[in-house]
Amino acid sequence: MGGSRDSGGVGGHVVDADHTCTALGGHGGGGHSRSEAVVRRTGDALEHRLVGVADHHGRPERAELPESVEEREALGGGLPEPQSGVDDQLRPVDPGALGQQQTLGEGTEHVRDHVVVGARAVGVDGDRAAVHHDRGRVVLGDDAAHRRVREAGHVVDQVRARIEAAMDAVGAQRVGLPALQYSGDWRASGRWESFEDEMFTLENRDGQAMCLAPSHEEGAVRLLDGVVRSHDDLPLVVYQVGEKYRDDHARNGLVRCKAFEMKDAYSVHASEDSLAATYRELRAAYLRVFDDVGLDVAVVPVDDDVMGGAASEEFVAPVADGSDRLVRCTAADCRFGRTAEAAGFGAVAAGDACPDCGDRLAASEGIEVGHVFQLGRRYTEALGLTVDDAEGGESHPTMGSYGIGITRVVQTLVQQRAVDAAGAADGAGESAGGDRLDCRWPVTDWGSVAPYRTAIVPLDYAGRHGAVADDLYRGCGREDVLLYDDPDQSIGERFAESALLGVPAKVVVGNHYDETGEVELERADGTTESVAPAAVPDAVAAFAAGEGALCGR
Repeated sequence: MGGSRDSGGVGGHVVDADHTCTALGGHGGGGHSRSEAVVRRTGDALEHRLVGVADHHGRPERAELPESVEEREALGGGLPEPQSGVDDQLRPVDPGALGQQQTLGEGTEHVRDHVVVGARAVGVDGDRAAVHHDRGRVVLGDDAAHRRVREAGHVVDQVRARIEAAMDAVGAQRVGLPALQYSGDWRASGRWESFEDEMFTLENRDGQAMCLAPSHEEGAVRLLDGVVRSHDDLPLVVYQVGEKYRDDHARNGLVRCKAFEMKDAYSVHASEDSLAATYRELRAAYLRVFDDVGLDVAVVPVDDDVMGGAASEEFVAPVADGSDRLVRCTAADCRFGRTAEAAGFGAVAAGDACPDCGDRLAASEGIEVGHVFQLGRRYTEALGLTVDDAEGGESHPTMGSYGIGITRVVQTLVQQRAVDAAGAADGAGESAGGDRLDCRWPVTDWGSVAPYRTAIVPLDYAGRHGAVADDLYRGCGREDVLLYDDPDQSIGERFAESALLGVPAKVVVGNHYDETGEVELERADGTTESVAPAAVPDAVAAFAAGEGALCGR
């Protein structure tokens, strides 16, 4: 990869010896100071994108993305284009199919169950997976790809936005890396064989081996080669958000899918001390994200032969129905955890004292929702990435890798916050009574990822309560407030649906309003508060932001 470094300055084009064309938009003149947009179209016709390159003196400097899609495309920045053949967009649901069971065609892989946001769990009949739609507000799973309708999509959007904010806060730069990659870099890093059956592989029309990348360590190195040239350009953290593809055994809804949304980040450093500092910073950022969205996690040290590196840790969420066994500390401020895949798992058990804080350990199943790695120089050495060092020579930088499964976080939140229709916490993915399973999206000091901040529930929308409900709807904000205005839907159905969707609070316009002129603000746990209609927008805004009298957990 290491091509010629002769260039005409940052403002022009650089053509390396390997026929890589790097378009650099930004400051002209001598020296590699800062570039605001980089598009690398390599000799293998794959495109790599970088928006915002490191400041000349170290920490990355955040670049503002243009407003329009057209402007981003002109700069080569923004998100990668959606991959053909995988549908992760909001898809309209056939109204005639809502409330019915649909059976997938023959040959569909056996799928255990699928997360639902506002619907019952999926049933399975032999080799056919039947998806139960409940008024269209579900996350669908069929052949291990997934599709979203509005409510589920909004939850995913909220989780994604919080993760992106965390990455921006630590100075990471948004990039786009190609999902489709040639085998050469993967063979050089030793991962072509180590991923075994989990990687989608194919041959193009010229007989060249390719893959759908399950992660992008190789792609990140390829992007930065020739862009990062000196130790003065480091440290640098880049990240992307998009779909990943793994030929995994589909199970447990969005926890195991063949196509899933993920945020993955990569850091490059001139020294091990710099890597360790950034690793700690990203680790802390991940914990803040999980706290803000209301997800309980333990931190588990693990060995990883596939990724390589000196150290790695998983963020594992305790659930009743997960993919691994977990022993964790029950103290609120302790993150100690061990899984069956981690060294030392047999040395701890439920009921023991926590080795870190002395509190009690508990056992459950767990779901991995994030992973951080200190990779070392495995990838930079294998792919030939070097930088000019402080001694006047060249050296291979060291790397870190950091991932969060966005759709997996949504699934895990549903499992942790599941309650039966009577309000009893369950978390196992099924109602204890075998009836309806509701979800309580958490409200934290940061806010909530719930699909709606609140639901406005009039007792008689077609009659005396309709005008009041409309005024509340306009006052609270239409973009994330749910108004029940269907005259054919009973008040009981409205309450049941809002509970099914996990809406944190309801504004009830009914008999209490007729008697007092005030509406009832009802929290998901059943506690209520009487409020004048004019005060409702401020009360809802405070509650959604984690403030106010209704802000209980």
